[in-house]
Amino acid sequence: MSRKKVLVWMREYLGACLIFLLCLGFCFHAMRGVDISAKLFLPVGTTERKIKPTVVLDAGHGGEDCGAVGVSGVYEKDINLIIANCLFEHFLSEGYHVVMTRTEDHLLYDPDTVKTGHKKSTDLANRVKIANSFDNALFISIHMNSYPSPAVEGLQVWYGREDGGEELATTIQGYVKAHLQEENHRKPKASGGNMYLLDMAECPSVLIECGFLTSVSECAKLCDENYQKELSFVLFCAIIEYITQTT
Repeated sequence: MSRKKVLVWMREYLGACLIFLLCLGFCFHAMRGVDISAKLFLPVGTTERKIKPTVVLDAGHGGEDCGAVGVSGVYEKDINLIIANCLFEHFLSEGYHVVMTRTEDHLLYDPDTVKTGHKKSTDLANRVKIANSFDNALFISIHMNSYPSPAVEGLQVWYGREDGGEELATTIQGYVKAHLQEENHRKPKASGGNMYLLDMAECPSVLIECGFLTSVSECAKLCDENYQKELSFVLFCAIIEYITQTT
């Protein structure tokens, strides 16, 4: 047998051995119930795929609880739901598991069982329960602000006690300043035990006060469909930036 034929035979033999060993490995892990297919094509130095968090979007208020009332008569609960729905579509389009605490105009309680005076507390507890039902989640609560002075404007982010909340809030606050509200010099604030939603959430959580409905100019923007879409996209990009930095 010529030297060339020997080399060809050895190459084919080694290739067959490699295929046999890979098949053997697949069979071994399959019998143990382990899926190794996802790990065969990971980048060098990577041990496992990054798991996207579940994004829990909470449209604040609802039903008989209208929240703040704007100078135009608009209800906070309605704008909250619009912004949350826009965010839902953005995250869904990027393949995220997204959960809405409410999709309609109502609070989260059973009218047949809740006691009088406990509607709001039951509603808040149920929102937190949804967020805490996922092992790997981000909790984003959407709200609008109000203040006695009509001159006060600007988005404000609050964060909860769990690790990651402050970083998430800082990312959102900074992104909004850079891409939407250059004159907004607000800093993210800790709930400090005064916000049930944030204090009881067991995952990184923020409450975003998107603007002041008591400001004539800001209320007009928050009611404008184009601004709502712009704001939602900026918030989406900020949250994605946080996820990218921390996973």
